[in-house]
Amino acid sequence: MVQEELRNEILSIYQSNDGIKEKIDGLKGTFEDGDIIGVVEQLYDEDVLVVKADKGSGKEAFLSRGDSDSEVVTFWPESLEYQEKA
Repeated sequence: MVQEELRNEILSIYQSNDGIKEKIDGLKGTFEDGDIIGVVEQLYDEDVLVVKADKGSGKEAFLSRGDSDSEVVTFWPESLEYQEKA
């Protein structure tokens, strides 16, 4: 239930396309960083979110990992945008 609520909130943030970084940061009081990043990454994998044209390509455009794949060092949620379905 919590994951579904988080997913809906993140989708709403990206659909608004306004103040993405600030709004994602605002979720940190309610949800764990790892959960937020996990949902964003899942939405990217599902092609719901895409990397903005001027931000590069692939997950490296919004996610920097440490030596282990499970450790996220830096997260740039503003590098992604909602992809409208045709």
